[in-house]
Amino acid sequence: MQLIARAEDAQRSRRYVEVEEGAAWVQDYFGRNRAVEFNQGRAPDHGMDFPQCFLVEQQPNQVADPHFHLIDQFQVVVGGNAMFGKRPVSGVAIHYANAYTPYGPIAAGPEGIHYITMRNRWDSTLAHFMPKARDELKPGRRRHVLVDPVSPADANALAALASPGTQDLHATEEDGLGIWRYRIPGGQAVDGPDPSKGAGQYWLVLSGGLIAGNEVLAPLSCLFLSPDEAPIELAAAPGGVEMLGLQFPMRH
Repeated sequence: MQLIARAEDAQRSRRYVEVEEGAAWVQDYFGRNRAVEFNQGRAPDHGMDFPQCFLVEQQPNQVADPHFHLIDQFQVVVGGNAMFGKRPVSGVAIHYANAYTPYGPIAAGPEGIHYITMRNRWDSTLAHFMPKARDELKPGRRRHVLVDPVSPADANALAALASPGTQDLHATEEDGLGIWRYRIPGGQAVDGPDPSKGAGQYWLVLSGGLIAGNEVLAPLSCLFLSPDEAPIELAAAPGGVEMLGLQFPMRH
């Protein structure tokens, strides 16, 4: 399974969501409509092997209390700033959490904080807030990773590239968890890591443009690859491209 979610399509889905714990603007990348289609017209089953991805615009000075989710997930900060636990985050910061691993709070700054949540399986539940959800925790490995923020390359930096470069933002762990950044000059292409080494990959365009078939994907567009897919070809548009790769660990 290889799926594409375009930034412009996600923007058209923007809606205001109110729940008991607060409210936020949300944009769907891989949302319920696509999950229903995949599930042959039925509501998506919890834990179904279909990606779930959406952008959250947490409002200025709003606090998301410590909580956990039932499915492994990445979060990529793409705007604003916040305190994530005791650490300040801004720029492009990446967070990963195993299922049933509490994290937070996320305290948005005066500009709010925007982040894309990425899951390799469907989660039909909302956040499970601590401490009231403590009895819902299950035994297992607790793990969350917060990568120091990076700054996307501007057009001049991409144009100056002579050859592709890659950086491990989080060295690939034994179970497959890994985070990478690729910068590729215009007109060149490289293959990404083998998806079979993990439990699914997301690829997010940070800057420039990625050639995918007959189109060029703009910044904040993303792709999902299931483990049975071939490695992605990262083909740069004429101005170059910067990509963020995120690989889920094997089931734990």
